[in-house]
Amino acid sequence: MRLSMSLANHSWPGGPESIGPHVSRIVGLADQAGIDTLWAMDHLFQIPINGPATDPLLEAYALLGFVAGHTERVRFGALVTASPTGTPAC
Repeated sequence: MRLSMSLANHSWPGGPESIGPHVSRIVGLADQAGIDTLWAMDHLFQIPINGPATDPLLEAYALLGFVAGHTERVRFGALVTASPTGTPAC
């Protein structure tokens, strides 16, 4: 059996400056636990099921780049890529 997880809520105690350490810890634990894949949402704002639109939500590909630097074996990807909502500079 393969297990996957999603990093969909980035509202941890400690404010935005705590997001990096929390993600690093989660990815390390996922590695150790044998999680196969980790997914990030590509939305402009937080979706209601996870919290209010004002909650922090990392840009999917920036988050996945960070994840790549903190895993030994977990594969990762974007749940949905919203290319029409991205800016040409991205």
